[in-house]
Amino acid sequence: MNSFYDRKVYLESKDGQLIKMELQEILVGQLQLTQAVFKPSQCLLPNTTYSIKYENQTEMETREMYGWDSDTESREKIQWTTQPTINSDYMTRPLKINYITSEVNYYGCGPEAYAIFEIENPHTIEKWYKVTLVDLSTHEESIYIITAYEGKLYIGHGMCAGPFVFNSNGKYKLKVSQMDLNGKYHPPTPWITFQNPYEDHPSPWSPF
Repeated sequence: MNSFYDRKVYLESKDGQLIKMELQEILVGQLQLTQAVFKPSQCLLPNTTYSIKYENQTEMETREMYGWDSDTESREKIQWTTQPTINSDYMTRPLKINYITSEVNYYGCGPEAYAIFEIENPHTIEKWYKVTLVDLSTHEESIYIITAYEGKLYIGHGMCAGPFVFNSNGKYKLKVSQMDLNGKYHPPTPWITFQNPYEDHPSPWSPF
């Protein structure tokens, strides 16, 4: 990931047009995830399909550009297609979220743990959420961008990886900013304090 500070990244259209991507930030998750955030250096063409292309792309990186397509039941190149028109919904409504519950599942390789927040006033367009999480006992801060799932934000980690990790006790606080289609962050929510998920979901085998 750190190579992206000096390495060029492009969006490439099917006809070979290259659009340089500008690195905005690199966010390090707390459990084996790191995120590089880019935005195009110029406006994308409407109704056009693009894929990612790295400078000096390796064979391994080329293979990573493919994923399983359940419709074709084969590995297909990962691509994105722009809409034919510009969406004018720029998310003028302030974001409102509410803590609803927590969820912890214990597996052989480790637990998955989430604090779950409901989005009170979701927008219809695709969007991203920049989450700032603070451990109130250590004051450690972690920042990561996530997407919503069925109108909810799942703050935490899966069995093997994830952006946020919780200690076995103590409280946390978070604030969330929406990012619109122009890559602009909107004002964050007020800080919300909540108990770590393990408080209500102790390990069935031993203290976690």
